[in-house]
Parts: sequence; structure tokens; C-alpha cells
Amino acid sequence: MPNEELEKLKQKQHRLEKKLTVAKHKEKQLEHKLKQLTRSERTHRLCTRAGMLETFLKEPTVLTDEDVMELLTFIFQKFYIEDNLTHRRVTNSGQKDKYYVKDGHEGIVDRSTWDKVQEMISANARKYKIFKGNSQDFVTEYTHFGYCPYCHGNYSAKWNRDVRMLYCGSNRTRKLCKNSESVFVEDLDKIIPIQIKKLKDNEPLFKEALLKVFEEDRSETQRNQIKALEGELEALRAKSIKFSRYKDPAFDDLKAEIKRSISLKAKEKMVIENEIITKMNPQARAKNIITELRNFPDGDSIGKYEFKKLFKRVAIYKRDKLVFIIGSEDMSKLPRKIESSFTCCYKYKIRKTTFICNFGIYINR
Repeated sequence: MPNEELEKLKQKQHRLEKKLTVAKHKEKQLEHKLKQLTRSERTHRLCTRAGMLETFLKEPTVLTDEDVMELLTFIFQKFYIEDNLTHRRVTNSGQKDKYYVKDGHEGIVDRSTWDKVQEMISANARKYKIFKGNSQDFVTEYTHFGYCPYCHGNYSAKWNRDVRMLYCGSNRTRKLCKNSESVFVEDLDKIIPIQIKKLKDNEPLFKEALLKVFEEDRSETQRNQIKALEGELEALRAKSIKFSRYKDPAFDDLKAEIKRSISLKAKEKMVIENEIITKMNPQARAKNIITELRNFPDGDSIGKYEFKKLFKRVAIYKRDKLVFIIGSEDMSKLPRKIESSFTCCYKYKIRKTTFICNFGIYINR
């Protein structure tokens, strides 16, 4: 009896194994079929959208794949070159302008409905004192004073109920710069006089630090920058000659952008060359800064004094870490890691919690 039962179990096992093999084979067939269906859908999608793209080009057969890729990169401005020497390519998360074709496709809603909604948004903005960053009526002493070291953008002013704050401009519509933090203007009004007092109390040391930075020879670095800019200008001019042969209107904006880039690079090169030729006397630069320091009135608040004559910018690493920039306004010269000097601290409260803000200065050559 046990042998018969064992034989039945073995036969059952064999039948199940055969079913399993058939099921696995069917599974592979279905996976293969799914891939074919997905591939055909993708091919259809690519052909359809490529056809859509070609409807906007009058001479699609003349363009190479590289030309089309460059045109699309320009339109969407997905990447940009951050540094002229390293040619580091950075993803554009709001730091640079992006370009779009107006009325390039049918809208979800009609234009009148869209305009009505925008008017409602503007009405709420006026009600809660929310102004656009480019509004000339809202320019204050802190406009473009704050600098974000993470996205290299400017800080903008806004009202949070009855409190005036500075926030990273990349976060104007949505939070793109996640590392930046907002700061209170009321606290800055009190922090700046504390920093001024620290510098006045240590004026001889401050002057010595200024001379040490300004007397450092940077001619070799500047010559390397000029060489890098000359290479970029040569590449841009070659690109301009290449695209000038295309009469397609789709390339008009790209041609204009290349011309603008050539103009900006040439201007940047000229500025560096002028810096080498007309290098200001370090003693004179230090004397001018010390004079502005002495002219700053004593007190617990900045009042109406133009503090930007002394502090060109403030790099806001965190709400609790600020670095005031003295010297040059060119933020591209800042190192990745700044070591501040003449440091101070300031206690402030948010609701019932007390925080300490550490701040200092950095002399930008």
C-alpha cells in the first residue's frame, strides 16, 4: 500500500511540473508580447512628437541632429555652464531664464478665463502685501543685498503678515532652492551695527587684513580666465557663422541668444583685461573702505545710512550664519567655502524660542 501511494504522489508531482513548465513558457510569451506592444507604442509616440516638432521647422532636412538638440536645449534651457574655467554644467532649477513659445499649443482654458484668474491672484497679492520681485515700487535698501551661496541667486523682500523678510529669489513661486532660509529684516537692522562696532574696535587689524588680501597678485589667474574666455568666444563665433546659414525662423531666437552670449563674454573679457591694466592701488582701496567705516554712525540701528557703501552683499548660508562681503561686488570670485573673520553673535527670538545668529565678514578681492 505505501508503494502505491508513493507512486501516485510521484505521478501527481510529474503532472504539476509539466503544468508549471507550460505556465512559465506562457509567461515568457506574454512578456515578449508586452514588450512588442510597448515598443510599438513608444515608436508611435516618438514618430508623432517628432512630426509635431518638424511642423515648426521650415527646413528640417537641412538641420543635423546636433542642430536640433542645440535648439531644444536653448528653448528649454535645461542646463547652463556655471564656471568658465572648469566648464561645469549645472541643471537649471530657476537660476537662469527659461524660454517658451507663446501660444504654441491649444490652451486648457480660453484666454479671457486665464486673464480673469490672474486678476484674482493679483488682487489677493495686493491684499496680503505680496509684490513681484521686479516691482519698482517695492525697491528697498535690501534689494539685491542678500546672496544665496547655494543657487547663486539674489534674495528678494516680502511681507509675512506685518514682518518684512528676505527670501531666496529661486523660491518665488515654488521651493526650488531647498538649502536656503529666509531672514528677518528687523534682525539685520540690528546685526549690521554690531558688525560695524566690531570692525571699528579692531580698525588696525581690519586695515591689515584688507591690505593682505588686496596686495595678493592675481595676474596669473586673470590671464587663465582671459584664455578660457577667448576659447569660448571662438566657439560661439563659429556657432554663429554656422547658424547664420539657416533661414528657418525657429533659429532666430537662438541666433540672437548666441550674439548676446558673444557680447557678454567679450564684455567679461574686457573687464578682466581692464583690471590687469588699471589695477587700483591696494593702499587706496583699503583707505576708501576705512573711510566708509568711520563715516558709519554709532547706534543700535542702521537708520537711513547707506550701508551698501561698506557691505557690498550678505551671503546667507542659514538664518543663523551670515557673512558680509567687503570689497568687490563680483560674487563669482567667492570661494566655495568661506572662512569669515571679525565674527560676532546676535540673539533673536521666534515665538518663545531663542536662537543665536553667528556672523562675520569676508574680504572679496
